[in-house]
This record gives sequence, structure tokens and C-alpha cells, in this order.
Amino acid sequence: MKRITVTVLGLAVVLMLGTLVQASPFEKPPESNMPGWVTAFPYQRNIDWTFATDPRGGPTPNGAPGAHYEGYDDPVLWDSDFIQLGGDAQWYEDLSSFGMPWQGMIGMINNTTAPMSGELRIHVDNWERLWPFKHVWIEFDYIANRPEVVDTVDLSMVSSAGSEVVDDGQSDAWFLPTQLFRQNAWAYIVPNPLWEELVLKIEGLQPGDFILMDRLHIATECVPEPGTFALGGLAIIGLVAFARRRRP
Repeated sequence: MKRITVTVLGLAVVLMLGTLVQASPFEKPPESNMPGWVTAFPYQRNIDWTFATDPRGGPTPNGAPGAHYEGYDDPVLWDSDFIQLGGDAQWYEDLSSFGMPWQGMIGMINNTTAPMSGELRIHVDNWERLWPFKHVWIEFDYIANRPEVVDTVDLSMVSSAGSEVVDDGQSDAWFLPTQLFRQNAWAYIVPNPLWEELVLKIEGLQPGDFILMDRLHIATECVPEPGTFALGGLAIIGLVAFARRRRP
């Protein structure tokens, strides 16, 4: 990382404390649920994406519409994140006409007589950090009219050329008091990519079915391997010991 002065460090601490006041925590935080996670809340990136406004668009001066950037790296990262909707996927500002009490959701409602398919693509740009790997942690809320509808969704993570998603997975969903389901997903990318995209493909949504996402919450970190921290610590200890020996 770049060498920083005490003044800049003090400013960074103030900004971080301000972020801590407003940043959104995860119900199941990555440091407790993803093996190998290193950084602490509010994390390097902490993007809380609600869909009260149309999320499509960007890049914009303030990042993607409706995305709240809360991590301590976010103020210095690119404002070029975006959401794309393809096929039959839509943003629904108000669902009252469908007999649902929610507002601001993205997904698909099949009121036709034929199967529907669509795609949701969430693009997150990164700093060009030459770290050997990156962690991505996701918590999202959604609703479907029946459990089998979830099987029509294929959730995957892709990254920029030169990087590879070497491990990913998702947890079982749990029920929220708001009648929504909440679920976690994660990915391990080697090395840190220039960007990553979370892709949800919905294939063959049958007439009368629906699946809608209400919130998408993303944390990411790119840090050295734990062994690098250990080697760095040993090096510091060695330098301190060497300096003490050279004292007259």
C-alpha cells in the first residue's frame, strides 16, 4: 500500500468512524461464516443495494442508482458499478397492482401463458490491487410464490480476464418476519480481478410464478494470503531484534 502521512491517517480514521456509524451490518457476517475472511466491519467494500429506485444505469457520479457505499475503501473506488436486466427481468416500483405489499423489487412476474426467462447482472469494479486473491460475501432478500421456483435460478460469479473464481457457494435460506427469504452466497477469486459480476439467470419461469429480489448486500476484501501476514510479522520481529542488538 502507499505510504501515508499521519495527517492522512488521521483523516482516514475519522472517515472510517463516520462510516461505522452508518454502515449496514450483515445478519450473518463474513468474518464468522466464510473461512479465511480477514477484514472487519465495515469491510473494504460494503455495498447495500436496495431497489427503491430503478437500479439500472451507471456509471454515474455517485455510483449505481440506489446503491449505498459504506465500506472504508468505497470513497476512493470507482463509481462505475451497475446493474443490467436482460430478457423478461424487470424493476417493479410498486407491486400493489399484483396484490403484493412491497415496493422496489427486481425480478420476474409471469402473468403470461408461456414460460419466461431473464437475467440480472450486478457489476462491481475494483481497485487495481495486485493481491493474490479476493473474497466476496453476499446477503440477499427475495420472495417466490413457491419453493420450486428458486430452482429456476442459476446463481454464478464471473470475473475479469486473468482471474478465476476458484470456489463459490451459497447457504440455505431462512425466513424473515417480512415474509421474505434471506440467503448468503460467497466467492473466492484468484487473483484480485479488475471487476466481478454476480449473475442470476432465471430459466423457464412458469405462468403464475414469480421471484423477486428486495435487497442485495455485498462485502468484498482483497488482502494478502494469511501466510503473507505471518511472514510480515516475522520480518518485523527480526528487524526489531536486529535493531536492539546494534544499539551501543
